[in-house]
Amino acid sequence: MARLPPRGAVRAGTFDLGYLRRFYLWSPSGANDWARFPARAVARADVPFHYPADAARATLCAPSLREVTYSQGRQPRTVILDDLLARTDTTAFIVVKNGALVRETYLNGHRRDAMTRAFSASKTFAAALVGAALSEGRIENMDDPFVRYVPELRGRGYEGITIRHLLQMTAGFPFTYGRMPWADSPLLYWHTNIRRVILAGPRLVSSPGERFQYTSYSSALLAVVLERVIGTTIAAYFEQQVWKPIGAEYDASWSLDHDGAGLEYTASGFNARAIDMVKLGTLYLNGGRWGDEQVLPADWVAASVSPLPSPLPGYSDDQRRSNVYYKLGWWGHELEGDRFGYFAEGYLGQVIYVYPDRQLVIARFGKEPGGPDPVDWPMVLRAIAEKLP
Repeated sequence: MARLPPRGAVRAGTFDLGYLRRFYLWSPSGANDWARFPARAVARADVPFHYPADAARATLCAPSLREVTYSQGRQPRTVILDDLLARTDTTAFIVVKNGALVRETYLNGHRRDAMTRAFSASKTFAAALVGAALSEGRIENMDDPFVRYVPELRGRGYEGITIRHLLQMTAGFPFTYGRMPWADSPLLYWHTNIRRVILAGPRLVSSPGERFQYTSYSSALLAVVLERVIGTTIAAYFEQQVWKPIGAEYDASWSLDHDGAGLEYTASGFNARAIDMVKLGTLYLNGGRWGDEQVLPADWVAASVSPLPSPLPGYSDDQRRSNVYYKLGWWGHELEGDRFGYFAEGYLGQVIYVYPDRQLVIARFGKEPGGPDPVDWPMVLRAIAEKLP
């Protein structure tokens, strides 16, 4: 096993008044956090893409969208879909089949042009940039040690951690949730200098590749790697490599830890309109291709979403029962036969679900995950996908 940095090493030098001020004045986090942080703009496409509407398919699908039966833990639940969307503070619900709109609904005071925070689904958008950087030779190999690109962390016990480990959440970093400032989740969400937190060196709790641990440290480290190799900001690179090529209708933004030369919050800070975020699902469904352009390498896309040969320890009991896995920035459901679905997921129930077998992309965004009994939105969208004709 690799030499482990001492416990608590990441805490050294990471607390400051700016962080504590944000933590105490702004927390808990919420759907309008995009307006609180400084941000870098991501410009819309010069020629926006608009999904065509498929009225005939919408009529055919309407009966299947009235009621949904899904698994929540070990219990099956049957609900009226519109009632579920309304009572859970859902803001957008979108269904795209065969590249055409079957349903596009905005609720609870939300409009089509309203900004939506992706929260942890941002990790999926940021992971796409690693594929772009690999295709351009800016990152040579996914199995490169990340310290090759962040040499300040050499000699700290991280030499065995690769770019692939960071993408698959198997680097060995911990992640604690909580509403106290020393927990990892607020530290990496509210901090005013993410580079300083990362270069202080997160501690290791297991050897690389030994177990799955979903953690924002991996995404923050990827942000540092990316900014070292792309020669511009992450927001500008994302605009060039992904956002404009997929025909985004609206400007987006990446929240920053601080003004000026701040670092993008790749773990949680992407902000856009729901209809445009759905397009990332379509891009991956089409193997990284958009129209006549290969936006992301096809082999990268396939490697990002296909099931793992054998999931590592670290998944919860519910995740194991649902055959959940995590690949290169995407969650997945392994289904019967060779079928699978995959999804980007964020806090408050932001989910983009891709179901290749039916050529479907389904998305739900909201201001709450579902009240005192949060809804398992990936399971809801999976159930809808399996039912739609």
